[in-house]
Amino acid sequence: MKDRDFELICMGRSCVDLYGQQFGCPLEKMTSFSKFVGGSPMNIAIGSSRLGLKVAAITAVGNEHMGRFLVQQLAAEGVDTSQIRSFDDRLTALVILGIRDQDNFPMIQYREHCADMGLRRDHIDPAFIARAKALLVTGTHLSSPATLEATEAAMTYAKSAGCLTILDIDYRPNLWRLGNHNDGEARFVASDEVTRCYQSVLSRCDLIVGTEEEFHIAGGVPETIPALRRVREITSATLVCKAGIRGCVGIDGEVPEVFDERVITPGFPVEVYNSVGAGDGFMSGFLRGWLRHEDLPTSCRYANAAGAFAVSRLGCSSAYPSWEELSTLMEQGSRHVSLRKDARLNQLHWSTNRPGIWPCLCILAFDHGSLFPARAERMDCDTERLSEFTDLLFQAVLEVGEEAGAVGIIADDRYSRKTLFRAMDQEVFIARPIEQPGRPWLAFAGGRDVAVTLREWPRAHVVKCRVEAIPQDGSPEKALEQERVGTLMEACRATEHELMLELIASGGGPAGSEAVAGQMKAWYETGIYPDWWNLEPPADEDAWASIVSVLEEYDPYCRGVLLSGAKASVEEFEKAVRAAMDKPWCKGFVVVVAVFHETAQAWLQGSIDDQTAQERIKRTFGRLADIWSKRRND
Repeated sequence: MKDRDFELICMGRSCVDLYGQQFGCPLEKMTSFSKFVGGSPMNIAIGSSRLGLKVAAITAVGNEHMGRFLVQQLAAEGVDTSQIRSFDDRLTALVILGIRDQDNFPMIQYREHCADMGLRRDHIDPAFIARAKALLVTGTHLSSPATLEATEAAMTYAKSAGCLTILDIDYRPNLWRLGNHNDGEARFVASDEVTRCYQSVLSRCDLIVGTEEEFHIAGGVPETIPALRRVREITSATLVCKAGIRGCVGIDGEVPEVFDERVITPGFPVEVYNSVGAGDGFMSGFLRGWLRHEDLPTSCRYANAAGAFAVSRLGCSSAYPSWEELSTLMEQGSRHVSLRKDARLNQLHWSTNRPGIWPCLCILAFDHGSLFPARAERMDCDTERLSEFTDLLFQAVLEVGEEAGAVGIIADDRYSRKTLFRAMDQEVFIARPIEQPGRPWLAFAGGRDVAVTLREWPRAHVVKCRVEAIPQDGSPEKALEQERVGTLMEACRATEHELMLELIASGGGPAGSEAVAGQMKAWYETGIYPDWWNLEPPADEDAWASIVSVLEEYDPYCRGVLLSGAKASVEEFEKAVRAAMDKPWCKGFVVVVAVFHETAQAWLQGSIDDQTAQERIKRTFGRLADIWSKRRND
């Protein structure tokens, strides 16, 4: 099985989870919701992918906005989505849920005629399943004759191809039509019919995972040890029983007489903030070990650690750890019972789970920091006219991108709102300034509460903030600015926006060998971890070496450095770009629209037409992009 494309295929239920953002009240009194991928198999797919496994998904979604969200999010997490079907006549399932208190997590399942329950036997490709090391199925798709038939077919194909088969019992009584819509959080209702259905597939499994209550339904016995023994009579599969705060029990042979310290792998002592989806995180951790041939106790310890992260955060798949994060907890532990309050782990969680990769970027900035709007206003140009020119700029960027590859913009919504709308439909990097222009100290655009402002920004928009050098005199004004940047970073994390710091470390001209790195270090030591640095061209090789040293020491997961052309002529900046091409951490450049001042002025005055203006912009921006793209292609 070494040559198989996937280590794991996850098949079955998929939905969009809408989590209430208010904690400690009934679901009916929650007023705002966050959107996540949901459904046990899809949660496991994401959790396993984050832990380094090669994963694919088999499910179905509606041909609508929520369906596209699910597919896009799974793909962004590294999950193969080629076998996800899209139905015109079915909607993607939804779950609305929240945290009432430490013991109650109310939910409503919207699954009437939902898309994933439309999977049929003839939708399953046996050749695709044969490409995997293991197939995972879960309980919900055993609950109807048609999806049961599809699941049994997939398990048969897996056995024929020598794949391991895994069952996550995942018992949700109301999805078996036991109880009503108000019972979404119920975890156990006895049913002989459900027990017979589960037992019909147990003999096909190599691994079965469930809670004590889930083994009660699978075994048809209301006590854990007898239920496990009944399951063992049917199957020789490895059994993993989740035992709550005690940990878990892994059983390869005979079922023990009792669960005691000899057989229980202890859990991690953490505060339970949200138990929904914890089992899927647990399964992801276990599979990282089990599918990579770790022994049973080690796999159980991975599972307990992943489950500890899951219960500590809001959301299901979004809460699951990366392999780096899981390893850090297992090796170093945490001083916090509430893992969501551990700043070190939170930073690692953020930096190792960000979606998307931008290896090389060519960016054109035409935001208020480029000075272009101020110059245009002096020519008495109206807002609409400036908006038309920014659209020309964006079109030039897109056309350069067809040749150079990854391109981007830095724009604000004062004159570039239409451009920002257009950009969301393109594969381009987008950053927006958060600072108000022309202020001696940092003030946020949009109002004092920057988190409120960022809630209205698409998550794909990177938040760009210009910061000056931190003076050594400890002035109250600068201390306030540092505090505001800290507030900004917290707001970015809360709203899941990446942060770019545009650092002005010099008073003019090239930054000295220690100036840039020293200021980066100073910001890190205040607790600021930007995803991107937008830096002035370093003066020499020593300056680059110092920058690299700071990044490796403080944030080895930083997205990288973008070279700023804010203070250079085209010729000077081209020289700086060439000098930066082979430098580690340097991911691209930002050229400002001021270098096109003459072109802009001529267009605004009406002395050149759109095509001429666009060609001039493309010529200069394209030359820089061509230089940089050669680095990517080498």
